[in-house]
Amino acid sequence: MLIPPAWGVILHMDRRLRTHEKFWRITVAEDGITLLTGPLGTPGVKSRIPAKSPEAAKKTAEALIAQRLKDGYFDDDGKGESSGQSPALGALEPLLLAGDANAWKVLADALLEAGDAVRGEFVVHQLRAQARVRGSIGKMQAYLKAHYDELVGPELAAFHKQVSIEWRNGYAHTVKVWSGPVSEPIAHALEAVFNSPACRYLRVLQLGSPGNEGRYGSTLRELAGLQWPKHLDALVLGAFDLNAAKRTDTTWPIIESLSALQPAPQLKELRIRAVLNTFGKGLSFPALERLWLLPSRVDGRLLSDLASIKAPKLRRFALTEDAVRSAPATALATALRQLISHPGIKELGLHGVRDLVPLLDLVGPDALAKLEELDVRESAKVSDAPQLKAIAMTLKQTRLEVGDAPTLAKKLEGHVPQLAAKPERPSVRAT
Repeated sequence: MLIPPAWGVILHMDRRLRTHEKFWRITVAEDGITLLTGPLGTPGVKSRIPAKSPEAAKKTAEALIAQRLKDGYFDDDGKGESSGQSPALGALEPLLLAGDANAWKVLADALLEAGDAVRGEFVVHQLRAQARVRGSIGKMQAYLKAHYDELVGPELAAFHKQVSIEWRNGYAHTVKVWSGPVSEPIAHALEAVFNSPACRYLRVLQLGSPGNEGRYGSTLRELAGLQWPKHLDALVLGAFDLNAAKRTDTTWPIIESLSALQPAPQLKELRIRAVLNTFGKGLSFPALERLWLLPSRVDGRLLSDLASIKAPKLRRFALTEDAVRSAPATALATALRQLISHPGIKELGLHGVRDLVPLLDLVGPDALAKLEELDVRESAKVSDAPQLKAIAMTLKQTRLEVGDAPTLAKKLEGHVPQLAAKPERPSVRAT
């Protein structure tokens, strides 16, 4: 974008062109022009052309761009291979995803060398803020405010009132999208999110209120039809914060079935808070490892569908029972036994479940003994301590999680081989 010279405004222009074999980038400031050019997939060669004035820099830049366009170059939309996406940087990707600070510094340097100064500088600001360098958080926030539109791109910037971003290392890690009475439907914002240069390393997508329609049907169909960012593997449907939803009496969104979400081959984590009377028969989630349901009610149809899910890599299942259970406890116990029978499942979470001990008795010690962790936060009461001792002593290798219940933990201490008590609520893992 070219900004005309004016009092207090610095001339700046950044234009990226390419052919099918080469890239060419020009960055213009008041005192001169910087060029970066070379074959695709290489760092390129940098050169500089000084200028006597902003007007002279602008004139020279326009002439150079016109000549490149005449030579067959075209605007780089960022989707093809470029200097910032070289094979060497591709090899860094596992370290970047693991949060290796040195790898992110290398990426920042590569972005700056490639002419992507805004992104490169933001990565540096974020790394300093995450290292708690004095004054760095304020500087990072100010930089983000000043360059937000450039960082997310114009398409996503248009949805800034409906989209909230949790940033990590200069890129979006978690994106939250919602719809209100007078805003665009969530589905309209999803493509902008997925096309944004900020979402190259997106890991978690959270969808809030679906707006006036109250249903996620069209949103899930739109979502299933889009090309997902490569690393997006966690999806949250419903309110982001259950306690906040209770305080504000947030309406439960409606999901008729998750069939519209199929296929979802890269989805590893799914969290749902909704009116979910049915789940969909025989749904297949080949990569799903963690499933957490917060339904408005637990009835027989949901439990039957849940028992038929095809998720060969499922490791953790959690249920928060916040509303009426219309199905008998025997039906819930049967569904839990079938889920635990999955080859990979090792963790079971039961939160806010009434009559916990009778339910565990129905599930049976043979099924529970297969687990590595039994998480009963917000379900277990102090009065359950004697029965929990008896159950836990038969499980031997199963870790019992009671959460923020110090009195209960004290009563169980010394009687339960593997006892854990943590204050935090279960959350979507974003690793």
